[in-house]
This record gives sequence, structure tokens and C-alpha cells, in this order.
Amino acid sequence: MIPRLALALMTLLTAVVAGQTAPDPGEITMASWPSLSPDGKTIAFEWRDDLWSAPVAGGMAERLTAHPARDSFPVYAPDGKTIYFCSTRAGFLQLFSMPAGGGPATQHTFHSEGASLEDITPDGTRALVRGLRDEPGFRPERLIEIDLRRETPETYLFNEKGQSARYSPDGKQVLFCRECEQLY
Repeated sequence: MIPRLALALMTLLTAVVAGQTAPDPGEITMASWPSLSPDGKTIAFEWRDDLWSAPVAGGMAERLTAHPARDSFPVYAPDGKTIYFCSTRAGFLQLFSMPAGGGPATQHTFHSEGASLEDITPDGTRALVRGLRDEPGFRPERLIEIDLRRETPETYLFNEKGQSARYSPDGKQVLFCRECEQLY
């Protein structure tokens, strides 16, 4: 009798839980890594290890990712249709993308040492990432360019430490900090 009762209760509880919608996030505080859409109407950000977006004019935030891994550092593509971000879904931090309104994620980097997103070219074809690579001894994070179309292999920009990098408006030059520490 007790096993049947337990089975009935578990079935009922499963049905109740399955019928619930995602909880209301309530007030979002301490969101980080904001990224403004190219049209200036939407902001994407990281909160509680997921990506969210909200209208700049105000309104409800919408959860874009719901993954056990950390999703962070969102950057809109220049056309506003795609969000690039970093995630630990594959172990180390790697570069991913997804539609700006949410959806399936596509992985763009696969190195065992990972990669952190710095910027996307104005034409949206390349990404600038920062990563450790197979250099013995002193192991600074180097700036690496990734072809988002996967037509060419990743390219070291130079064999020295670099971070806080941004492409120029024409995408032909990179501004970066060389001997600096990013404290926060």
C-alpha cells in the first residue's frame, strides 16, 4: 500500500512541478557585463551566470540562456541579430553565439586553454579573443583573432600579453593594453 501511495505522490508532484513556469526573477541587482544593441534599444547583460536582455526604455528582463554552466560577457554583433558570449559549457571558457532573442548556442572556439571574448569586427566576420596558448614558462594571455566563418585558423596578433582590446571602426587596427592588470 505504501509503495503505491509513494508512487502516486511522486507522480502528482512531478505533474505539478512540470506545469510550473520559470520563476519571476524579481528585482535584478548587481547585473554585470552590459552590452548595448546597435540600435540602442536593448541591453544584454549577465546575471546569476546566465544572459538576460531588457529594453533600455524599461520593462521586464528576458532570460536568454538557462544553462548550468556560466554564460557571460555578451557582445552584440554589429547587425544586432546575434549575441556573442563566453561560456564554461565545454569546460574552460569558450566563445559561443546565439540569436539575439535567445535560442541554440553555437561554439566558435575549442582550445583546451579556453578563450575570453574581447571584441567583434565591425563587419561581424572575426572575433578578437584573449587566451592562454601552448607556450612554456611565462604564460600571458595573448590576443587571438578568430574567423567566425571558420574559413581560416585562429591567428596570434603578436606573441606578447594583451587585453582590453577593441577593433578600430574600420576593423583594420586593434587598440589594446599591453603591460596592464585588469583588477575588476
